[in-house]
Formats: sequence, C-alpha cells, structure tokens
Amino acid sequence: MALVNRAPNGKPGNPDSALCNAQDAAWLAGLKYAQRRVFIQSPTFNAVPVVEGVLNAVKRGVECTLYINVGFNDGGEALPGQGGTNEEVTKKMFTQLTEEEKEKLKVYWYTGMYFYLRDLVSLDD
Repeated sequence: MALVNRAPNGKPGNPDSALCNAQDAAWLAGLKYAQRRVFIQSPTFNAVPVVEGVLNAVKRGVECTLYINVGFNDGGEALPGQGGTNEEVTKKMFTQLTEEEKEKLKVYWYTGMYFYLRDLVSLDD
C-alpha cells in the first residue's frame, strides 16, 4: 500500500509539469501495471492522463471500476480547459471502447458531502 498526496492545482490550463508529484506518478504507474482490477473513487474524474490510463487498462483486459460523484462542481468542470464533467467524460470513454471492452469499465455514481474530498485507488486487490 502506498499513501500519496499532492498539492491542489486548481487553475485552468495547468502545464504538463503539474503531473510531477507523488500522487499522479503513483496513479499513472498503477494504471500502467495493473493486471486484474482497478478501483477509483474520486469526486472529479477528468484528468486526461488518468482517463487515458483507465482506457488503456481496460483495453488490456483490466476490469476498471469508477466510483465518482455525479454533479460535483459541474459548473466549474464544464468551463473550457477543465476537462468536462464526470458524466461527459465517462460518456466519451464508452464511445472509445468495443462492446467487449465496455464490459470491463464499470461506472457507479455517488452524491454526498462526506465523500467529496476523498480520492482512492485500489489496484489488483
């Protein structure tokens, strides 16, 4: 188990160098090397490198479960340069997968103020 964190990067148009932190490096490496299962819980799921990492894992046959917030900060996430709302992002993800691959991507929605500040990734149990 690894516990990692990062400083918030809330300004629009963050440079690629914003990915140079322990949390993002751990998430991306975990997605790259996962073999069976990935579970992600997050209030916002629209970071392009992570979305691409999940899609690549699914295409390798890894079951990916996303437990993400519906409606969280949609006003801010819908602005240009922010990546889109969770609903927009997941809908687009499914369009990039074959029918067989879609079976490996499971999306569940939650709402609630007690979970919105939590990010969690579990890899290969």
